[in-house]
Amino acid sequence: MKPTDIKERLEHELKGKDVLTIKKLNFDSCKAPQLEGLNDDLKSLEILSLISVGLNTLKDFPKLPSLRKIELSNNLLADGLENLLGCTALTHINLSGNKFSTLEDLAPLASLENLTNLNLFNCEVTKLEEYREKVFKLLPKLKYLDGLDQESKKDENEDFGGEESDGEKVEAEEAEEAGEEDEEEDEELEEDDGEPSVGLSYLQKENLDEDEEDEDFDAEKALKKQQAAEEEEDDEEDEEEEIEENECLNDEGVADIVSSTAAALDNDDENSSSRILRKRKNEAAKSEEENEAKIQKESA
Repeated sequence: MKPTDIKERLEHELKGKDVLTIKKLNFDSCKAPQLEGLNDDLKSLEILSLISVGLNTLKDFPKLPSLRKIELSNNLLADGLENLLGCTALTHINLSGNKFSTLEDLAPLASLENLTNLNLFNCEVTKLEEYREKVFKLLPKLKYLDGLDQESKKDENEDFGGEESDGEKVEAEEAEEAGEEDEEEDEELEEDDGEPSVGLSYLQKENLDEDEEDEDFDAEKALKKQQAAEEEEDDEEDEEEEIEENECLNDEGVADIVSSTAAALDNDDENSSSRILRKRKNEAAKSEEENEAKIQKESA
């Protein structure tokens, strides 16, 4: 991650480089109400981008003889343009989204003989009556104001307000350089390892495949578990039915046994009664015979 302080960002950009080889610098979105770290040593600097850094002054702006284009849009600047006069090669200045409100604020730019393009979009000064005519009169060398010439024809080569600003171009070029460096590092790693490097997308795909396999496995396992549970439940129901049947059979058996026992007891009672009755009959007959014998004996 790049530093958000201009001074630290500059140290980061210059690390391991010859300051005289630096032609482009981008400090967009760094937070700095005033410039720190920039100095006259950047003699080869051609493009400087300071978009949305919170600048409220250009005091102590360095003399940069090779600087052609500067992006200062979306800051808090209201004056101090005389601090840019040491950058004599300036052709493009973007001041859109600042607080310039009078022509006097812009007057110092008349000393920049090479200035051909100026952008003041969203500045209060644009609300002045005959604003465009007055600015072109103030800056006679100026060719394009807010991307249009005096006849309101668009500058086809205009950077400010076009499809891509200088700051964006610097970022794009830095990103491209970083991408090339990453590719070179990847190639070196492949050569060192002797095997092609595996990209992040491949690893993500592999992880997704593994997750899908795990999901399939879990689903199959859950299905088997459910089937086993159902079979176990069926077995329990069968066991319960068998127990109930056995209980029923046992109850019927007990009833049969009780009934048989009762019948047997009844039969025994009947047999016993018959025996007693026969015994009594026999005794009665025997007694009657004895009485008759006794009567006959007495009669004789």
